[in-house]
Order: sequence, then structure tokens, then C-alpha cells
Amino acid sequence: LEEELKIQMERRNLIENFEFPNFNSDGEIYGIDLFSKLGILLIGDGEDTYYAYDVVNKKLLKKEKIHTDSVTNVKFSFDGELFVTASLDGIVKIFKSSDFSLLFTIDENKDEVTVRL
Repeated sequence: LEEELKIQMERRNLIENFEFPNFNSDGEIYGIDLFSKLGILLIGDGEDTYYAYDVVNKKLLKKEKIHTDSVTNVKFSFDGELFVTASLDGIVKIFKSSDFSLLFTIDENKDEVTVRL
């Protein structure tokens, strides 16, 4: 428990002190996740966009408007291989972390899953 608390505090300090280059969302952050081993910070915003930052080199890796409503959740898988974005539009997208390629789209409005390989 103590180790987990220490990790959470380090994450919080990193996020609080990080300057977000090319973040143009009027401060509307709805979702945020950090995968420490990769040094990648994900942000979901109110402008239907997700951002991926390299927190070590303080640079924007990817910015993509991929939804039609606010991106309320972003989350890495336990091993960091994948990440997901979820939006108020009812769509969940699953990406490969290494190159940000879109693998799956799940649309709760249409009860369908699109797979890209």
C-alpha cells in the first residue's frame, strides 16, 4: 500500500507541474492517465480530442480529434500496450500505445464493433 501511495503521489506531482505544449482546450480536461513506464500522459478534453504527451521530453506525441463529443475517459491497459478513449458520444476507441494506431471502435449506439488490423 505504501509503494502504491508513493507512485500515486509521484504521478500527481508530475501532472500538476507539467506544462502542456499545444494544448488548446481552454483548460477543459475531462480524462487523464499516466503510464509511468512509457512516460506517456493521456488527456481527454471537451473538444472531442485526446492528447498524448511525452512527459520526459515535454513534447506532444499525438493530438487527434476522434470523437463527436467530449472525451471523458482515457486509460492505459495494465501493461501499457493499449489505451482507450471514451466519449459522451457513446463511442469507445482502443489504440495501440506504441504507434497510436486505432485497433477497435465500439459504438454503443449501433451495437457494433469495428476492427482494424
